[in-house]
Parts: sequence; C-alpha cells; structure tokens
Amino acid sequence: MTTQTISLAGKRFVIVEEKKYLHLVRELDRVTAMSAQDWGDVAESRRRLAEPGGSVSWERIKAERSGKIAAPSGKRRR
Repeated sequence: MTTQTISLAGKRFVIVEEKKYLHLVRELDRVTAMSAQDWGDVAESRRRLAEPGGSVSWERIKAERSGKIAAPSGKRRR
C-alpha cells in the first residue's frame, strides 16, 4: 500500500488511496461492533455489580491467594 506522510500545523497525517481507507474503516467497524451477546454480558455485569454484597474486592482476593487472610468457610480453595 503506497502512502504519503505530511505534517500540517504540527500534526502528522497519512495520505492513502480512498479504496484502502474505506477498507480500513469497514474493518475497524467490524472489530469494534459489539454483538448482541456482548451487550448482554455487559448488562449482566452491571446488574451483578449493583447487587448488594455480591462483589469481593480485588485486594481481598489477592490476600486470600497469598494466604494472608483465611478464605471464608464453606468455600473450597483451588
């Protein structure tokens, strides 16, 4: 792909063929578009975060893994 780089007002720009640019835009849209499953996963995560007492802090998880805090009874350790 032949490109040209120019500087205008202290910013660098790349000049590419329009066909290649449109292909890049379509590829970016395809990659960044979230599927219905992804949106559902995000919604479920937000619901779970909103539940009272449903989350455990990362600091607590790290402490339990290193053995500094005993794991809560009733839960198996890996």
